Amino acid sequence: IVCGGNDQQHQPIAIVEIYHSQTSQWHAVTPLPFPSASMTHTVIHNVLDLVGGYKTNEVTSCKKTVLAILIPQLLETGLQSSPAQWQSLSKINVPNYRPTAASLGGCLLVVGGMMDLLKPESVVSSVHAYCPSTSSWVLVGQLPRHLFSCTTTTLPTGELLVMGGKNSSSNATNTTYKCSLSMPSQ
Repeated sequence: IVCGGNDQQHQPIAIVEIYHSQTSQWHAVTPLPFPSASMTHTVIHNVLDLVGGYKTNEVTSCKKTVLAILIPQLLETGLQSSPAQWQSLSKINVPNYRPTAASLGGCLLVVGGMMDLLKPESVVSSVHAYCPSTSSWVLVGQLPRHLFSCTTTTLPTGELLVMGGKNSSSNATNTTYKCSLSMPSQ
Protein backbone atom coordinates (compact mmCIF):
# COMPACT_ATOMS: atom_id res chain seq x y z
CA ILE A 1 0.00 0.00 0.00
CA VAL A 2 1.41 3.38 -1.04
CA CYS A 3 -0.21 6.51 0.39
CA GLY A 4 0.36 10.08 -0.74
CA GLY A 5 3.75 11.38 -1.80
CA ASN A 6 4.80 14.14 -4.19
CA ASP A 7 4.00 14.68 -7.86
CA GLN A 8 6.51 15.90 -10.47
CA GLN A 9 6.06 19.51 -9.30
CA HIS A 10 6.88 18.42 -5.70
CA GLN A 11 3.28 19.01 -4.59
CA PRO A 12 1.79 16.50 -2.11
CA ILE A 13 -0.86 14.15 -3.51
CA ALA A 14 -3.78 12.20 -2.02
CA ILE A 15 -3.44 9.06 -4.16
CA VAL A 16 -3.55 5.65 -2.45
CA GLU A 17 -2.61 2.56 -4.46
CA ILE A 18 -2.34 -1.11 -3.59
CA TYR A 19 -0.06 -3.60 -5.31
CA HIS A 20 -1.69 -7.00 -5.81
CA SER A 21 1.09 -9.58 -5.92
CA GLN A 22 -1.17 -12.21 -7.52
CA THR A 23 -1.87 -10.02 -10.57
CA SER A 24 1.37 -7.97 -10.48
CA GLN A 25 -0.72 -4.80 -10.87
CA TRP A 26 -1.32 -1.59 -8.96
CA HIS A 27 -4.91 -0.51 -8.22
CA ALA A 28 -6.11 2.91 -7.08
CA VAL A 29 -8.31 2.82 -3.97
CA THR A 30 -9.94 5.43 -1.71
CA PRO A 31 -7.61 8.47 -1.68
CA LEU A 32 -6.47 10.29 1.43
CA PRO A 33 -8.87 13.00 2.68
CA PHE A 34 -6.19 15.60 1.83
CA PRO A 35 -2.89 15.61 -0.10
CA SER A 36 0.06 14.61 2.07
CA ALA A 37 3.71 13.60 1.72
CA SER A 38 6.39 12.15 4.03
CA MET A 39 3.97 10.25 6.25
CA THR A 40 5.00 7.23 8.28
CA HIS A 41 2.79 4.22 8.84
CA THR A 42 2.22 0.97 10.68
CA VAL A 43 -0.47 -1.70 10.82
CA ILE A 44 -2.25 -2.64 14.05
CA HIS A 45 -4.99 -5.30 14.10
CA ASN A 46 -5.58 -5.00 10.33
CA VAL A 47 -5.84 -1.19 10.55
CA LEU A 48 -3.44 0.97 8.53
CA ASP A 49 -2.34 4.00 10.60
CA LEU A 50 -0.69 7.02 8.92
CA VAL A 51 1.13 9.67 10.96
CA GLY A 52 2.52 13.12 10.18
CA GLY A 53 3.67 14.41 6.84
CA TYR A 54 2.93 17.73 5.20
CA LYS A 55 0.04 18.91 3.03
CA THR A 56 1.64 21.54 0.77
CA ASN A 57 5.12 22.24 -0.49
CA GLU A 58 5.46 24.76 2.33
CA VAL A 59 7.49 23.29 5.18
CA THR A 60 5.24 24.94 7.76
CA SER A 61 2.23 22.82 6.79
CA CYS A 62 2.99 19.70 8.84
CA LYS A 63 -0.10 17.72 9.75
CA LYS A 64 -0.78 16.84 13.37
CA THR A 65 -3.23 14.12 12.46
CA VAL A 66 -3.30 10.35 12.54
CA LEU A 67 -5.40 8.72 9.84
CA ALA A 68 -6.66 5.15 10.08
CA ILE A 69 -8.52 2.75 7.80
CA LEU A 70 -9.36 -0.94 7.91
CA ILE A 71 -7.21 -2.71 5.32
CA PRO A 72 -10.02 -5.05 4.14
CA GLN A 73 -12.22 -1.99 3.44
CA LEU A 74 -9.40 -0.35 1.54
CA LEU A 75 -8.82 -3.51 -0.51
CA GLU A 76 -12.52 -3.73 -1.38
CA THR A 77 -12.54 -0.18 -2.77
CA GLY A 78 -10.14 -1.29 -5.48
CA LEU A 79 -12.76 -3.81 -6.62
CA GLN A 80 -15.94 -1.77 -6.08
CA SER A 81 -17.05 1.76 -6.69
CA SER A 82 -17.94 2.53 -3.06
CA PRO A 83 -15.12 4.34 -1.22
CA ALA A 84 -13.92 3.36 2.24
CA GLN A 85 -13.80 6.04 4.92
CA TRP A 86 -10.57 7.29 6.45
CA GLN A 87 -10.91 8.01 10.16
CA SER A 88 -9.06 10.85 11.85
CA LEU A 89 -7.76 9.78 15.26
CA SER A 90 -6.78 12.02 18.15
CA LYS A 91 -4.69 15.00 17.05
CA ILE A 92 -1.10 14.60 18.09
CA ASN A 93 1.16 17.00 19.91
CA VAL A 94 4.18 14.88 19.11
CA PRO A 95 6.74 15.09 16.30
CA ASN A 96 4.99 15.00 12.97
CA TYR A 97 7.72 15.48 10.41
CA ARG A 98 9.79 12.41 9.61
CA PRO A 99 9.11 10.39 12.74
CA THR A 100 8.86 6.65 12.33
CA ALA A 101 5.98 4.45 13.42
CA ALA A 102 5.76 0.98 14.90
CA SER A 103 3.20 -1.04 16.80
CA LEU A 104 3.55 -2.71 20.16
CA GLY A 105 0.91 -4.25 22.40
CA GLY A 106 -1.94 -2.88 20.28
CA CYS A 107 -0.60 0.69 20.53
CA LEU A 108 0.73 2.95 17.78
CA LEU A 109 4.27 4.16 18.53
CA VAL A 110 5.64 7.42 17.11
CA VAL A 111 9.43 7.49 17.41
CA GLY A 112 11.69 10.53 17.09
CA GLY A 113 10.98 13.14 14.42
CA MET A 114 10.93 16.91 14.23
CA MET A 115 8.45 19.35 15.73
CA ASP A 116 9.30 22.12 13.23
CA LEU A 117 10.96 21.66 9.84
CA LEU A 118 12.53 25.10 9.98
CA LYS A 119 14.29 24.44 13.28
CA PRO A 120 16.95 21.71 13.24
CA GLU A 121 17.06 21.90 17.03
CA SER A 122 13.44 20.65 17.12
CA VAL A 123 14.52 17.03 16.55
CA VAL A 124 13.41 14.93 19.51
CA SER A 125 14.28 11.64 21.18
CA SER A 126 10.80 10.85 22.45
CA VAL A 127 8.75 7.70 21.91
CA HIS A 128 5.00 8.29 22.22
CA ALA A 129 2.22 5.68 22.18
CA TYR A 130 -1.37 6.15 21.03
CA CYS A 131 -3.65 3.65 22.69
CA PRO A 132 -6.97 3.12 20.87
CA SER A 133 -8.66 1.95 24.07
CA THR A 134 -8.12 5.35 25.75
CA SER A 135 -7.81 7.55 22.62
CA SER A 136 -4.83 9.25 24.19
CA TRP A 137 -1.11 9.81 23.67
CA VAL A 138 1.43 8.86 26.35
CA LEU A 139 5.20 9.34 26.53
CA VAL A 140 6.59 5.79 26.87
CA GLY A 141 10.34 6.23 26.41
CA GLN A 142 13.33 8.18 25.17
CA LEU A 143 15.92 7.31 22.56
CA PRO A 144 19.58 7.73 23.57
CA ARG A 145 19.82 10.61 21.05
CA HIS A 146 17.61 12.92 19.01
CA LEU A 147 16.70 11.29 15.66
CA PHE A 148 14.43 11.69 12.65
CA SER A 149 14.00 9.61 9.48
CA CYS A 150 14.99 6.42 11.31
CA THR A 151 13.55 2.94 10.91
CA THR A 152 11.99 0.89 13.70
CA THR A 153 10.68 -2.54 14.43
CA THR A 154 9.38 -4.14 17.59
CA LEU A 155 11.02 -7.26 18.91
CA PRO A 156 9.26 -10.29 20.44
CA THR A 157 10.82 -9.23 23.77
CA GLY A 158 8.67 -6.06 23.77
CA GLU A 159 11.68 -3.88 23.02
CA LEU A 160 11.96 -1.38 20.19
CA LEU A 161 14.83 -1.62 17.71
CA VAL A 162 15.71 1.76 16.16
CA MET A 163 18.10 1.89 13.19
CA GLY A 164 19.79 4.69 11.26
CA GLY A 165 18.20 8.09 10.87
CA LYS A 166 19.56 11.60 11.10
CA ASN A 167 20.43 13.78 14.08
CA SER A 168 19.69 17.47 14.68
CA SER A 169 22.61 18.44 12.41
CA SER A 170 20.99 16.35 9.62
CA ASN A 171 23.97 14.01 9.71
CA ALA A 172 23.14 10.40 8.88
CA THR A 173 23.75 7.92 11.67
CA ASN A 174 24.56 4.25 11.32
CA THR A 175 23.70 3.36 14.90
CA THR A 176 21.21 0.79 16.15
CA TYR A 177 19.49 1.17 19.53
CA LYS A 178 17.43 -1.28 21.52
CA CYS A 179 14.94 0.51 23.80
CA SER A 180 12.75 -0.77 26.62
CA LEU A 181 9.45 1.08 26.86
CA SER A 182 7.00 1.75 29.68
CA MET A 183 3.83 0.82 27.78
CA PRO A 184 0.46 1.83 29.24
CA SER A 185 -1.89 -0.99 30.23
CA GLN A 186 -4.67 -1.67 27.75
